[in-house]
Amino acid sequence: MQHGTILILTPHTKVPHRVIKQRNNVSLDIDTIAHQRVAVLTIMGAEAHFSPGGRVSVMLQGEGNFKPTFLPEAVLEIRDLKHNELERNHHLCQQCFTLTGTRLSHDRLVGTNQLVAKFRCTHCQREWVLSGITLLY
Repeated sequence: MQHGTILILTPHTKVPHRVIKQRNNVSLDIDTIAHQRVAVLTIMGAEAHFSPGGRVSVMLQGEGNFKPTFLPEAVLEIRDLKHNELERNHHLCQQCFTLTGTRLSHDRLVGTNQLVAKFRCTHCQREWVLSGITLLY
């Protein structure tokens, strides 16, 4: 199985030069999800994850470590090449598919540096709870 990652981006997100120069391994398309236009960036041979604080770090083919690549407000979801969701932006409302979630409350998990947080969409009022959010120190 070929490995790589798909990043679902907000429209008009600038893709950094270090990603673009991977010309043969990168494709950028426009799609519609839940009535919202999004950019779909496919990077063959790459891995990506949300870092504490929301930035997305990417390790390109041939690199040995992850580098911060996208700001928190740029990436909606990270998917595998089969389009399975791997990670989602905490502020992403799955109903509206926009970054309109605001944190209402949070509790620290005892003995950890992680939170359980409650969010609400400012557009449709949908609420959701996420656990295991890593705190920044």
